[in-house]
Amino acid sequence: SIKYGTRYIAQEASRENSSVISSSSLNSISIPDTVKIIDDYAFYECTDLANVTLNKGLKNIGYKAFCYCTSLKSISIPGTVKKISDSAFKDCYRLRTVKIGKGVKEIGEKAFNFCYCLNSVSIPNTVETIGNCAFNCCTYLENLTIASGVKYIKNNAFDNCSYLKTVNIPGSVQEIGEKAFNECEYLENLTIGYGVKSIGAKAFYSCPYLNKIVIPGSVDTIGQSAFSECDNVRSISLGYGVKTIKDNAFEYCEKVQILVIPSSVTDIGNDAFTGLSHLDTLSIDEDLYNNYGGNAFLSCYSLYSSGITYLKDNPCTISGKTCQVKAKKVRKKAVTVAASKLYKVSPSTGVNAVKVSGNKNFTVNQANGSITVKKKTKKGTYKIKVTATAAASDAYQSASATKTIKIKVTK
Repeated sequence: SIKYGTRYIAQEASRENSSVISSSSLNSISIPDTVKIIDDYAFYECTDLANVTLNKGLKNIGYKAFCYCTSLKSISIPGTVKKISDSAFKDCYRLRTVKIGKGVKEIGEKAFNFCYCLNSVSIPNTVETIGNCAFNCCTYLENLTIASGVKYIKNNAFDNCSYLKTVNIPGSVQEIGEKAFNECEYLENLTIGYGVKSIGAKAFYSCPYLNKIVIPGSVDTIGQSAFSECDNVRSISLGYGVKTIKDNAFEYCEKVQILVIPSSVTDIGNDAFTGLSHLDTLSIDEDLYNNYGGNAFLSCYSLYSSGITYLKDNPCTISGKTCQVKAKKVRKKAVTVAASKLYKVSPSTGVNAVKVSGNKNFTVNQANGSITVKKKTKKGTYKIKVTATAAASDAYQSASATKTIKIKVTK
């Protein structure tokens, strides 16, 4: 047991000569809320430790603090902890359940590395960074929730999490690191939110059950071999805004038959689409194909010149209106205005993203294009820019159009 009033658990506190912890053969422990710091190696190799209670008040869990606690089956980390340090729970082979409290900001490098039996993890919206190899080789991890608020998924973060079937990456994430979901063998469903900016090398390499890939237009760069050898993928959708597709990015996604490369793409690496043996229909900018096609589409045995369509200019336009919102309504709650009352996009088909800019009091719903006026927005006339992006089709290039509209908050 640990005496109430203890504020600091030192390195190797669980060793036999420790004056802080009374038992040399530790199987259960409750950390009182007076403890602020559990230092590096504090409970390292406590192989009989099966039950741990961490109370609110704890601020720091040190390096390898619970590493090799091979009998530990569950852990709940209070939100008062700001960082779960590197390797804090590494090699806890029997750990099945982890609850991470709202308030934790960072999950350190290898924090849960080789926790083979870990089944379920929910990352709260306070976490900004999931560190390198944080959940690497959590082989039986099936349920993963990443809340909007996470900004960085670092290299190898979920590498070799073989039993993951569904991954939803929120638009708050800026960077998906190298090999972040490499060799997630049973991954079938992947959603990448609009807002993600880069996908690292081999981020989803060799995910053989993945059935489709949708890249939002917010992504600037798709890294080398990012989706290589995802050989069950049947469709690839690239949003307008993607600029660079690195070497081997989609190599051997062999079941894809139709592919549209948006006109925003300026650079395609060697073998980016090599081995798409069923590809028979390609829509691409003519200059882009002439510059890169010879090396990017090798071994696409079903693709003949008759199956290549060069994209035409997209006739996407947007017209705006002036809309009034009553101030007394906005004082009480946010007010949502339907897109039809604010602007019109022509043609309406193919629009896959709408953005607003110019004032922080206004947000847009990506699903239906409606614009929300935030609660307590003051009276006045506001000018905001609305940008609509139309997806490329078999005939047209991707395109975007921008219009300044006015929203009046009146009496």
